[in-house]
Amino acid sequence: MEGLFPYSSSTNNIANRSCFDSQESSKHHVIIMLIDALRADYVFNRNDSFYLKSIEKFEQNGKALSFKMRSHTPTVTLPRLKALLTGTIPSFWDIIYNYNSSKLELDNILIQYKRKYPLNKIIFYGDDTWIKLFPNDIFYRSNGLQSFFVTDFKEIDLNVTNNLYSELNKMNEWNLLIVHYLGLDHIGHAHGAFNYLIKNKLNEYDEIINSIYSKMTENDILIITGDHGMADKGGHGGSSLVEINIPSVFISHKFNNYKKERKEYFQIDLTATLSGLLEISIPWNNLGILIDDVLENYYSNNKINLLKCLIDDNRRQLYNLLSDKYLSLYYSNDLQLIRDKAIQISNQQDLIKILLSIFIFCSSTIMLWYNIEKNSLFSIIVLIIYYLISGKMLISIGIGVFCFSIIVIVMNKRKKIDYKKKVDNKISNIFLMYYPLLHLISLFSSSFIEEEHQIWYFFLSTYLLLKTIEDKSFKILFMLILSRLIRSWNQTGNKWLHLTDIGDYLNAAENRSYLLIIHIISSIIFIYLLNKPRQYKISYFLPIIVIIYRWNLIG
Repeated sequence: MEGLFPYSSSTNNIANRSCFDSQESSKHHVIIMLIDALRADYVFNRNDSFYLKSIEKFEQNGKALSFKMRSHTPTVTLPRLKALLTGTIPSFWDIIYNYNSSKLELDNILIQYKRKYPLNKIIFYGDDTWIKLFPNDIFYRSNGLQSFFVTDFKEIDLNVTNNLYSELNKMNEWNLLIVHYLGLDHIGHAHGAFNYLIKNKLNEYDEIINSIYSKMTENDILIITGDHGMADKGGHGGSSLVEINIPSVFISHKFNNYKKERKEYFQIDLTATLSGLLEISIPWNNLGILIDDVLENYYSNNKINLLKCLIDDNRRQLYNLLSDKYLSLYYSNDLQLIRDKAIQISNQQDLIKILLSIFIFCSSTIMLWYNIEKNSLFSIIVLIIYYLISGKMLISIGIGVFCFSIIVIVMNKRKKIDYKKKVDNKISNIFLMYYPLLHLISLFSSSFIEEEHQIWYFFLSTYLLLKTIEDKSFKILFMLILSRLIRSWNQTGNKWLHLTDIGDYLNAAENRSYLLIIHIISSIIFIYLLNKPRQYKISYFLPIIVIIYRWNLIG
């Protein structure tokens, strides 16, 4: 997996250099209106009726600057928010290394803002993913809404709008306001991208945008953008153009420039640009570049030195990210070229490791059907050494299948390889043979990628149920019950991570003694079963439970 999804080079360093020396921010408000699943053509395709008409009006009056942005996959909310806030490209390794926490640890624009202006107030209303990313008191006022009820097209947005209008009547109490609307995304999932409900929702957002603008003063600025796009059928998560292309619109009374030419940027370029508008340091790991048209129009020509400083600071920050790769000297003159090279490095794949993973995966699947006579102690030692060496390189399905296969071989060492022997055509065996294909099919869904462990729980339960029916064994049924217990042992994934589970209870300081006792007893039972020949059938299934337990990463 490391070859396919390279480990991110992001660090927990916090940037401390800024072109804004004063600890007091200029008296202006920044409003970020994030519309979930806002496709680029909902702003730019004006030959159709499905677009935001208010933005066209502001552009014609010279008060808005609009850009087409390209986001990176996967086009789902959590990684897109992390990209927007940090300027990085989240990888699957970020999920593995932060499996037990959804809190955003990397340097980001909200941390920088509170660090620079601790007395300034940040307000948030909308998708509760933001609350999970910032569980501390970073928001002065907030109301997080769950996006689970996709049939809610109206109330969830009405809640955000009511809070927004309330805040617009007391703008002296805050400095940065963020709203995240979910209604458009919900309609898309239920009815597709061109249902009449989409048109009604865009009209609703037009009214909101006009209301915000009417309350803005000379120095205030409104940013309208999306986290990702939407396929014509309403889904998202893939890499089609309608899913990765989003609009970003900047609206301010200070603007007085109408441009028909539209430059294209990456979504991560918003991070550096927002840093300039918020007058803070660019986050340390940012890969994006400044959108100079926005800053030139906002700060005007009388702050040419400030603009030069911002660009130089952005170049220096990207230069530092490339310096570890010994490439910065070749790309130090062109800001966009530096960004493109940094993105290329972050997406490089290791073909040798990918081929090695495929080989081990295929060979272990074949070995699963045969029994090799080996010395048990030697096999276990080899297994442990291999597990420790390759755990990082093949931490996903490859290592799981390989470990499972080797343990099966050790426990069934009585029989020799018989390549001419026919495989027993039991349903459970057929299921075990084709489960890699089923797992591959599941990867076409972004939701299954985010919650992949649920697939493994389903596979395990299905296999044990089939074995129970075939063998009519209550021992295997007992293993099925144990697998359900393990599933409740530690809540994982984005949806249920916040729920209290057995692991939370046992890891509490006052319950550590219970955890120790459980580990001792389970280890004794495990060793006993592995060394009791008549119980080898139960031992056959124990490794599956152990592997899934390890993936839960308790404690």
